[in-house]
Amino acid sequence: MIDIHCHILPEVDDGPQSWEIAEGMCRMAAKDGITHMVATPHANDRYYYDRAYLLNLVEQLQQRAGPTPQLSLGCDFHLSYENTQAAMQTPERWCIANTRYLLVEFNNFSIPQQLDDWLAYMCERDNTPIITRPERNPILPRYCPASADSVPRPKSSGEGIRSECRARLGGRQSRRGAEQQASGGLTLVLSCRGKIGRDAHGRS
Repeated sequence: MIDIHCHILPEVDDGPQSWEIAEGMCRMAAKDGITHMVATPHANDRYYYDRAYLLNLVEQLQQRAGPTPQLSLGCDFHLSYENTQAAMQTPERWCIANTRYLLVEFNNFSIPQQLDDWLAYMCERDNTPIITRPERNPILPRYCPASADSVPRPKSSGEGIRSECRARLGGRQSRRGAEQQASGGLTLVLSCRGKIGRDAHGRS
């Protein structure tokens, strides 16, 4: 099992605030059958994303926690103007490990006016945005049905826009929200083939 969304690195955002807690989270994940975890620290106005520094933390945590789960680096990419402009220039800075997959975090209060153009630009250059926690976003249901036709469709398996969604394991409201967005044509629910996004921030 692969966890593609976890705030596992210590003292970098609102995740674990000590190495002890981060190591404990790794042990709990291994016990749960997680073989690979993607560390996804926030990249937003509050938390600066320094890839080189964070890669060093991933290596240190791997040494302290042992070989399982295997750790790699991604980020929880906030859709700010500055971030979107930077990602157009250097998408590899933000993507998961050496892949072209980018976890995208929407604002709960507004959606950028140029979102469709940005998503199209990223997809045309073989990047795959993965929308995190769509079922918990109160404004996405209003956005998806209206914009579904303008969002680039997947050209083949593994391309296009996907949704990292925990709705099948969440409550009735989360599931309803995810199904509404999927029916709008924007998202594909990424909840199979051994991949999950737990969005863990601590041991609880």
